[in-house]
Amino acid sequence: MGRQVSLGPFCAVLANDDPGGVPTRIADDVTIGANATICGGCSVGQGALVLAGAVVNQDVPEHAIVSGNPAVVIGYRNAPELSTTTSILDTGVGAAKEGQRELGVGGCYVKPLPCFADMRGSLTALEDGKGLPFVPARVFLVYGVKSNRIRGEHAHRQCQQFLVAVSGSVSVVVDDGRSRAEVCLDTPTVGLYLPPMVWGIQYKFDPDSVLMVLASRPYEAHDYIRDYGVFLEAINKAE
Repeated sequence: MGRQVSLGPFCAVLANDDPGGVPTRIADDVTIGANATICGGCSVGQGALVLAGAVVNQDVPEHAIVSGNPAVVIGYRNAPELSTTTSILDTGVGAAKEGQRELGVGGCYVKPLPCFADMRGSLTALEDGKGLPFVPARVFLVYGVKSNRIRGEHAHRQCQQFLVAVSGSVSVVVDDGRSRAEVCLDTPTVGLYLPPMVWGIQYKFDPDSVLMVLASRPYEAHDYIRDYGVFLEAINKAE
């Protein structure tokens, strides 16, 4: 059990019945609501919130808010959600720089992309220096993700990324170890820039969502940080 854990009335944290299995773990600053159940062998990450009555039967990510039976992620703590088609571009959240809007998280920003539309349809272009902040070394697509699944949950030491929802919508949480923001990418005319050393999470995928990710470097296993604790340690060492 971690430090500063809040347990609601009649909640249950169960042990793993398998003697050789993974123990149940509750990290620091976790809040577990009334009548919630944490099944044996599950891990609840730092700062997570388990809402009342939830039944957790799989690991809960750091700072996630989970609800239901079985519990699913419905949000992230201290990460106000912004829509690329409304809150950011229309109301001017953050400081503007050549049309982009800063998120206040580790240098992340959203940026409108060049779009050309006429009676034949629409075209959105990506060019180095014209919406794209780097020359991509790799491009990949994320699709066919169920709405209750989470992608990402890692940071890169050197690689930069640029995310565009080419179809449907997906929510992206960015975390620099001090602050977080959540952006709903819901138009192919806006991109989200993730610099190195930012923890990124993608969830709330529409059934038809296709997320395009452009990366500044080829795949390099050593460039990934997949443990949130290791990520925080690396951030602190860099200061």
